[in-house]
Amino acid sequence: MNYNEVWTLSVFFGVFIIWIAYYTASYTSYILGAFLFSFLFYLSGLLLFYKRKKEFIISKKKEKYANLQIEEDEINRLLSKLESTLKEQELFKNPNLTLPILAKKINIRPQLLSQLLNNNLNKSFSQFINEYRIEEAKILLQTETNLKIEIIAEKCGFNSNSTFYTAFKKVTNTTPAKYIQ
Repeated sequence: MNYNEVWTLSVFFGVFIIWIAYYTASYTSYILGAFLFSFLFYLSGLLLFYKRKKEFIISKKKEKYANLQIEEDEINRLLSKLESTLKEQELFKNPNLTLPILAKKINIRPQLLSQLLNNNLNKSFSQFINEYRIEEAKILLQTETNLKIEIIAEKCGFNSNSTFYTAFKKVTNTTPAKYIQ
């Protein structure tokens, strides 16, 4: 029995008991209604306390995109189109690149692109784009040794140095300065 069912039953029976006490008040003491109300009020409080201690199943989390599956050949086609578009047009260098902008460039719905990245690559949009940016940064760090790291971060599409350093360390497990060495 889940929490909502328990709560509904307790409210129903509480109202029922108070109703009975009201209609039988001529046979019993008038104070019985107040006692029953207090009893049910404290019982409801205990139920809430119990809810905090015990875990009720409130609702099951729905799996994202559970009923919208993409076919395998469609996945491969979309991934190759996505990769070729990103590499040819170097869209990842745009610091203002968003999921809807990229989806428009490859002519698919933003929801479909999000599903493709999340379900098939197990990456968020920002993780996916940052990996392309870091690969470009690695190339620039090796070939353009005279450029400052901050300039390279900007050329690769990062808005801030802290974002660049965080993403670089996450992807390569090292800092840009150590990578150069």
